[in-house]
Amino acid sequence: MIGVPSRFWEEGVASIASSYSLPALKRCYVGSDGGGWCKGLPDYLHGPEIVHKLDPWHVNRAVKNAFPDHEDAAPLFELLYSGDIGYLKNNREAIEAEAPSMGTMEGTNAHLYAAKGADVHRHVRSS
Repeated sequence: MIGVPSRFWEEGVASIASSYSLPALKRCYVGSDGGGWCKGLPDYLHGPEIVHKLDPWHVNRAVKNAFPDHEDAAPLFELLYSGDIGYLKNNREAIEAEAPSMGTMEGTNAHLYAAKGADVHRHVRSS
């Protein structure tokens, strides 16, 4: 699904509604990279508590990128709680959310796309 955020949320909520009773939902967890559009679910899903949780890969990358030498990123937790770095400060609530980790999206997707691409490439070459 590629398109504008409103389409993503409309189709996403429709997909949730096809499997769950929306009025019965008490809480919905949203895992994301911290982009502003990722916080739009409450505009489309009314009723349940929406808990936004940042993808740990993005949190770690933001901390590492705060240092000229990535090896100096050891004081990760000190930085997370100080709120001095823009990305971390803007997403502090999602970092600290009491929610299960949603995993690391980009790494998983990159692996799946690479595996699919390799399968397609092998299939084309053998045809």
